[in-house]
Amino acid sequence: MAARFGISVMCLALIAGACSAQNGCPSNAVLDVLNTTQQLGSAQPYGNNLKCRWSLNAPAGQTIAVNFPERFDIEYNSRCSFDYLIIYDSAAVSTVSGRAPCTSQSAVPSTTFYGPYCGFTAPEAFTSSGNQLIVEFCTDSSGTATGFDLAYAISTGPAPSGTTCNEEVVVDKRHQVINYKSNGQLPSFSNCAYKYTSKSGRPLKVSATRFAIEGILGCRYDYVNVHDGASAAAPVLGRFCGTNGPQNVRSTGNSMYITYTSDEYTNGKGYSLVIEESCRGTHLCTDKASDDQEDVCYEDRQLCDGTAQCPTGQDESYCREACGAYPAEQARKHLPGGVAITNIDGQIHCGGALINNQYVLTAAHPFHRMDNKPSWFLAKMGAAKHSESVNVAQIEQIKMHPGFDPKTLANNLALLKLKTPVPIQEAIAPFCLPPAGGNDNVAVEGKSCTTLGWGRTAAQNINSYSQTVKNLTATVVANSRCSWNTGSNASPVIVDQRSICASLSGTLCYGDNAAPLVCKNNNGQWQLSGINSVAFSCTGSSSTPAAYVRVASYSEWIAQNAF
Repeated sequence: MAARFGISVMCLALIAGACSAQNGCPSNAVLDVLNTTQQLGSAQPYGNNLKCRWSLNAPAGQTIAVNFPERFDIEYNSRCSFDYLIIYDSAAVSTVSGRAPCTSQSAVPSTTFYGPYCGFTAPEAFTSSGNQLIVEFCTDSSGTATGFDLAYAISTGPAPSGTTCNEEVVVDKRHQVINYKSNGQLPSFSNCAYKYTSKSGRPLKVSATRFAIEGILGCRYDYVNVHDGASAAAPVLGRFCGTNGPQNVRSTGNSMYITYTSDEYTNGKGYSLVIEESCRGTHLCTDKASDDQEDVCYEDRQLCDGTAQCPTGQDESYCREACGAYPAEQARKHLPGGVAITNIDGQIHCGGALINNQYVLTAAHPFHRMDNKPSWFLAKMGAAKHSESVNVAQIEQIKMHPGFDPKTLANNLALLKLKTPVPIQEAIAPFCLPPAGGNDNVAVEGKSCTTLGWGRTAAQNINSYSQTVKNLTATVVANSRCSWNTGSNASPVIVDQRSICASLSGTLCYGDNAAPLVCKNNNGQWQLSGINSVAFSCTGSSSTPAAYVRVASYSEWIAQNAF
């Protein structure tokens, strides 16, 4: 007999008859879906040979909103056939419920289930088409991982219905368009067009809730264009592909035109977009109290003017003229000057450091022979988690140091100019730069500093990119510890007086190129002392320290090109 209950479930032993004895795994837990958010999930770590099933039931006429708030780590293979999570939508429930958990999904229409999912990347949030879902978690006899958490509640938004490739709509507050296949890909040679006009006459805003289309070579082949006007002839506000869909992209007038184009190869699952009436103003408050609340904007002159324009005071939350003076609580979450640079498809490319509201300092070698392709990269700022960010900025220009040598990594610095200046706030604020003249009296031998990045946690695992920012202790050591120019393992990399060598508490790996090295100065401010140039063997341990470019040695070049 299946147990029915309306609380977060890990299938406790006291719930008789609802669970198998497989590491806390329910064979058929039946859960009532409420207005408040609840969670279910696997054990941590999960076990082998699991056949778990949760049946979610909302009241008739309602739909179920699902997302993955924290943990998602399931043994990976290319087809997700070893360990996997699969979610059956309402139309499949009657078929699936009458058979054993983890039976092959081949008899179920592909349009009626989500997944299977595995690996480290959490699935996109979605809303069921009806009032029921079945969640199954299945594992084989070898290999486990830390598992997953899934949150669910009665949806307050519209239920998805099919796919829409073309439409013309007058938007009354909020509208959703879905062109997404949960299992499969959109058709080749798609040319979709969406024209939206604001009923109130206010500007429009578009954000992606699901986004997965081919993303290579600067969105050359498949892409979504957002136009600032009523036709494809209007200026382009942004081009999007990969998993980096538009977020809070606003028109200047009362109309917006969106197109989707694909070629014959690797078309991807598609996209779900929410188009909303928004506000007029230079900067958008991102801290709405609820989805029902109207957007609020503010101008540059209203930033830090002593009067809160945003609902929770975002425009007044960081009003210090001094750089690097972050509130202690914010610094514990993440350092607001840290920047993750991604490829256009959302893959971590390298790190960087915000030095003012329009420039990021990074290393040159990640952009070698790609410095003329700024549209291939994005800068994500203001997030402790890779899946979230306060601001995603397009890059307008990549300025390589003119003396950069790709063989020796001499002068290994580059500046990224953002297309649009970011509003400085509590979650996004620049690091201080060392005093001019090449004198950094902070990053001295024995000083305990911090380095941060988003790279892999395991060298050979391409899916192990960190989902939360790495904050590693970096102790400055003598440069001789980073001199690899002698013996049989000689390296051409130059480590000289323009370098800093640091012994780390953890791992720098692929994707951590250009990790900032930041130290607290005598005024208690976070100062950018170094940009990572090399960390061999994905270790950066005390036995193999990491080398950084000494930022103070390049003060003049930075000042001439970024201020």
